[in-house]
Amino acid sequence: MDDAAHGEDSSSRNGSEVFQCERGADGRTRIRLTNGSSFFISAEFADRNGIQPGLEVSAELYSAIESNDEEIQAQRKALELLGRREHTALELSRKLKSRGFSQEASALALANLQKSGYLDDKRYAEAWVRSRLKRRPEGYPRLAAGLARKGVDRKTIAAVLEVMFTEEESEKALAAAAERILRRGAADETSLLRKLTNLGFSYRQAKNHLQKLQ
Repeated sequence: MDDAAHGEDSSSRNGSEVFQCERGADGRTRIRLTNGSSFFISAEFADRNGIQPGLEVSAELYSAIESNDEEIQAQRKALELLGRREHTALELSRKLKSRGFSQEASALALANLQKSGYLDDKRYAEAWVRSRLKRRPEGYPRLAAGLARKGVDRKTIAAVLEVMFTEEESEKALAAAAERILRRGAADETSLLRKLTNLGFSYRQAKNHLQKLQ
């Protein structure tokens, strides 16, 4: 919402009329009211409510305009954050909340972004696993737990890891993890096994790999 719209009390809302409507190329419509406030609303909202100059704005419509404006602002902020890196829906929801957006506005904004393909937890999970295996190889349980903390649901986690963390990829990750540990300094077998199992690899898998190195 524009700063001019902040601080409006109920008395200033009564009797307001739409003074000006400007539809932008991005589909948003900026409206100015006779009480001095201004908002951004969606084209669909404007058409559905017959928003045009001269329209009297009831208290109910005013509240709906405020909500639609907040939804649009939340979506713009979410797109800005997505432009920096991929996020899960949960991450964006938390960030929007920290920036003062209501839960309802955030949920509607994120639903629109998911529908349009800008927000995709599966795509995020794939990128996260790919990066994780490259920077810090881990076993299945650790990868799954990491995705869960980001807000990815169990079904998506299972689907992504089934494709990306095959038995062959698991062996590669184990070998890379063992090499990283050994590069940091000499480690006896017991210590190495403990560190590998702490990274989510099974004891049997780690043991078999160490036997191959001998």
